[in-house]
Amino acid sequence: MIRKTLKQLRLFHQLTQGQMARKAGICESLVCEIESCKRPLSTFALARYLSAFSLTAEELTDLYRASDGGEGIDFGLLQALLDMKKP
Repeated sequence: MIRKTLKQLRLFHQLTQGQMARKAGICESLVCEIESCKRPLSTFALARYLSAFSLTAEELTDLYRASDGGEGIDFGLLQALLDMKKP
């Protein structure tokens, strides 16, 4: 699930759910509900996550696919992606 990938991204950046919510401009309860599968992942929330991490949908999809369906992000791949985005 893409939700696991989003959670792993949050953890990689060492963010609490509250910090993630502030960074993405959404409610902390929404972050919690998305990560625990209690609420559907809306396009609005997904767009906020992508913006917070400076990722495109294609990059997130690549991370998801490289993680065997969200089971575990390849953090080397993620770091390489983030390094490429640095000015």
